Amino acid sequence: MRCVLLVPAWDVHEIYPSGTADSQVSFQHPDGILSVAAYLKAQGHDVRVLDGAFRTHDNLLYEVGAHQPDWVGIYANTPLWNKAKKTATDLRARLPRVFISAGGPCPVAWRTRCLDECPALDAVDTGEGELTSAELLEKLEHGGDLSEVRGICYRDADGVHENPTRPVIKDLDILPYPAIELLDYRERYVSPPGTYLRQPIINVHSSRGCINDCTFCFQLGTNVDPKNNRRMRYRSPEHVVGEIEQRVKEFGYKEVRFLDDMFIVDKKRVRRICQLMQERKLDVTWYCSSRVDIVDPEILQVMADAGCWAILYGVESGVQKNLDTLRKRTTLDEIRSAVRWAKQAGIKVYTPFIFGIPGETYEEALQTIEFAIELDPYIANFNTLTPLPGTELYDTVIGTRGHSADTDHATFQHAAYVPDTMTKEQLVELRSIAFKRFYGRPRYVLRRVKNLRTGSDVRALFAGARSMANMFMDKDTFNPDKIGKSPGDH
Repeated sequence: MRCVLLVPAWDVHEIYPSGTADSQVSFQHPDGILSVAAYLKAQGHDVRVLDGAFRTHDNLLYEVGAHQPDWVGIYANTPLWNKAKKTATDLRARLPRVFISAGGPCPVAWRTRCLDECPALDAVDTGEGELTSAELLEKLEHGGDLSEVRGICYRDADGVHENPTRPVIKDLDILPYPAIELLDYRERYVSPPGTYLRQPIINVHSSRGCINDCTFCFQLGTNVDPKNNRRMRYRSPEHVVGEIEQRVKEFGYKEVRFLDDMFIVDKKRVRRICQLMQERKLDVTWYCSSRVDIVDPEILQVMADAGCWAILYGVESGVQKNLDTLRKRTTLDEIRSAVRWAKQAGIKVYTPFIFGIPGETYEEALQTIEFAIELDPYIANFNTLTPLPGTELYDTVIGTRGHSADTDHATFQHAAYVPDTMTKEQLVELRSIAFKRFYGRPRYVLRRVKNLRTGSDVRALFAGARSMANMFMDKDTFNPDKIGKSPGDH
């Protein structure tokens, strides 16, 4: 069958403050639909991928129409949901007979609600898309019964139906490498300055799942299917490194971003991945994420020796009470140790922080800023807590006075939730204070200047300087009500 998988059109300035967008925006490969595309290609289907990060809405409609597909799959996370509805609606007007599905975090969480809200949709995926999409296309091609397809909700003449959930894929090695060859504009996928050493960068998912159950995090198999709670699924080291090797040799990628929520869980597996990368003499640098309570000096040194230059720890808060509220299951001392060990191994540290945790006070948020300065990571980010559908946090705060039901606001920039212990104005102010305090330190600036080594370092410094200048000149830089407007509208 002729298939199109797409991400709706979106614009940087709809998500990030105009004054800091240059140092924040990240264009990432649409990994989910690339994995589905690869699986469908392997089943013999004619597949095209369109990424709305680099296209207008009208151009997307034109390109889909030109392909004349039998099936269109639309990716929809929560902030893209309204755009996905518009895309489906406008495609239906142009292509009345095409079968249109939606997949991604929002359909997984909302299921039949998505079909109720968007009459143009024929079906939504309620889990991992590879096997489900292939079975759905087989039924569509041969006139099969859609009620037999596990993992979808669908619409027919009798109404909307929800099928049983499809079990998660246990053996991830059955999946082909994501179909990056289908991407247009591969050279335009770039990360914020300072978050990479070399370009181009390839995303790699070496596992799926997470061993923790933080209240604010959406995890397929954790929040959706209780039977799979806190379960990790791994690709074999050989499969992972085989993908990296293929990307380096065929496409010239020079850096790997492991996008696993938790790269370091099975340390024996991590050591094997590092060993294989060294044995095959892969000229790549790489980056990963981890919990602070599962690293140790030995594994960090093994990773550094194999090319790991940076690690992200989801620190979130500098107040133990607030970590406990989020169910992080970590301590401040564990955070301090993990950051120190990474630095000792020569690995740069990234630490995101969250403001607006339920019960958090303004004074506690100021303590978090001081904790960030104490840790002194290479990069710190300061976001607002965002309740996403499918999370425990969302179920707890939905309908409360402090929660915005507008899915367009479900970003880390829009203050989509304000706890009753703070005001929205305080949340906005805290982000401004945090960025100015952390990045405005003379010691920090001098160290970054002293350590300039690469073009990436220079670009990061200048982008950061522009953002800092905008923060000091424009008091509304982090005002969520101004996002999507030009600086002159402030």
